[in-house]
Amino acid sequence: MRKLAEECAAAGQATRFEELKHYLAGAPETDSYAEVAGRLGMSASGIKSAVFRLRQRYRDLFRAEIGNTVATTAEIDEEIRYLFGVLRG
Repeated sequence: MRKLAEECAAAGQATRFEELKHYLAGAPETDSYAEVAGRLGMSASGIKSAVFRLRQRYRDLFRAEIGNTVATTAEIDEEIRYLFGVLRG
């Protein structure tokens, strides 16, 4: 998440990231896209697209980080499944 925040800040999108990061974690009390759109001066469909792109980039960064902990790229998915299993308890 930190790397994604840094990337967004470097691109001049720190405020947008702060508004949208809650959608990455699936926060249950997150404002509607329309509410966020109003604050950012965007359309609700623009917010939906921005969240989609953030999720894609977050996934890419997450996979890369996991890739740094395993010996081969073939192990990435297995390691992610293991990690999520541990987090589920």
